[in-house]
Amino acid sequence: DEEQQQVNDYLQELYSQASQIDGQQAPSINTEQLIGGLTRIQQTITSTSAENVVVLHDVLSNVINAGREKLGLLNFELIKLVCEMFSNVLSAKSLSEEFRQPISQLQLPLLKTALQQRELFSDREHPARQLINEMAHAGLGFDPARRGNDVVLAKVNSVVTEITTA
Repeated sequence: DEEQQQVNDYLQELYSQASQIDGQQAPSINTEQLIGGLTRIQQTITSTSAENVVVLHDVLSNVINAGREKLGLLNFELIKLVCEMFSNVLSAKSLSEEFRQPISQLQLPLLKTALQQRELFSDREHPARQLINEMAHAGLGFDPARRGNDVVLAKVNSVVTEITTA
């Protein structure tokens, strides 16, 4: 609950940074401000618990709800695209539960990457895109009882921790 309140406070602070031109709200949360706000939110979400999957979903929903007016059309569309991508990956019935949590933790880092490197979605060879694809592929039909699979899951969790704490 305290983490959720901090996240909401950061979002409000970010939205209040939007400047006004002639009394009208301008699309003025620039990419740098948006990435900074997302970084602060990412640092606030300290655990990888199931509750934080909900927090991440709420954060991204709130960012989208800020709309084009505050975010600008390109950033707005990139955020929607990242949300849609993760929604598709995480809702795949064949993706094991053990992989949903770590993959979901990559939403904010991938969003920040997409905002900085616009070619993420046009370049199939982009490293961040390949990472998500490989993790999702490893989680398809994952059986924790199968020998060697614990090593795969441990590696996925290690990579996610490294990315989310960087």
